[in-house]
Amino acid sequence: MSSSPFPPNRPKFLADRYRDDRPLYPSSLFSALALEIQTGGPRYFLDLGCGTGQSTRSFLDLGLGIDGIGVDPDEAMIEAARSREPTVEFRSGSAESIPIEGNSVDLVLVGSAVHWFDLDRAKPEIERVLRPEGLLFVFEYQFPKCLDSPELAERIRRRFNLEWRAPGQRPRGTLKEILSPFRNDPGWEIRSENRPEWNESLDLD
Repeated sequence: MSSSPFPPNRPKFLADRYRDDRPLYPSSLFSALALEIQTGGPRYFLDLGCGTGQSTRSFLDLGLGIDGIGVDPDEAMIEAARSREPTVEFRSGSAESIPIEGNSVDLVLVGSAVHWFDLDRAKPEIERVLRPEGLLFVFEYQFPKCLDSPELAERIRRRFNLEWRAPGQRPRGTLKEILSPFRNDPGWEIRSENRPEWNESLDLD
């Protein structure tokens, strides 16, 4: 019998646990985007791959008074997001087939989801729904590290790599590498590449 304090993570991505336990994103992450919006930028957003709404709520907490919609392929995640954010519309759909009209949003948010996209198909869809001069804001976080215990951090990393990855999950590369279809397209302009530090206090559960 194992004496490990870490529970197994099967099945992965239980919607209620994801909603209740995954932390919101820090406001510092959105500093460059908030400046764009405050100077007359986006008025309607799409949170693409919204999951249970962590990225949606983190963005709304900025208090910028912008309406939007969330889209995710997991119906259980969508239901959890609806229960969390009843004033926001959520739809089931994917990045490769976005269920909204073309030329309809000013901002596309992608929080910790772009590594799941097939960008050969998702990029034209994002370009289809964005209005002229629209913004794409993509954010991910690195694998978390326990600052007080490098030994614990290494144990968690090993458990993740051996047991907690989703079936068929492969190394994703850096965010810069993932976004190369946009970065190498002269039709897109990079406005910001911010990398804020994020410290979070979590208990073992």
